[in-house]
Amino acid sequence: PIREACHVAIQRSDPIKQKLWKHTQARQLANGAVPILQIVSFGSELSNRAPTFDMDLSDFMDGDKPISYEKAKEYFSQDPSQK
Repeated sequence: PIREACHVAIQRSDPIKQKLWKHTQARQLANGAVPILQIVSFGSELSNRAPTFDMDLSDFMDGDKPISYEKAKEYFSQDPSQK
């Protein structure tokens, strides 16, 4: 469980047609157009978190299988602003 409630919406978009943040554009130029996950956190200023976050969906994969919960927790623990 988490101590904060959240609202979630999901929208599938073609990576080529999607408006990307500048750092994501740079990553895509280097690695090619790949599916990404973009998160906008409303109210983040109240909890010292970054208001936006993005990652390549391939970061959630280990070969052809999803990464474990432990690996996902380790991934998100790298940057305190993503907690």
